[in-house]
Amino acid sequence: MNKSKKKIESIEELQSKTEKIICHKCGKPATGRYSPDLDIAGLAFCDEHKELMAAAFYCLLQNDIKMFDQLMGTSLRTDSSTG
Repeated sequence: MNKSKKKIESIEELQSKTEKIICHKCGKPATGRYSPDLDIAGLAFCDEHKELMAAAFYCLLQNDIKMFDQLMGTSLRTDSSTG
């Protein structure tokens, strides 16, 4: 197997690892996650909350904490936050 194919398989394996990870919305076992980096846990999701987490992840990437809080039912926004 060539070097680049091994690297791709390694990356895919790391991206799909979700054992012992739970959905950030409901706490069920996660089936996937959205993350900006393989070393960062990111937002884990179950099948039911996959689209919600995609939208929440997009909000974080856009620094839209207000919308993220609305989607997730959290209060990450502080008085000094913008957005």
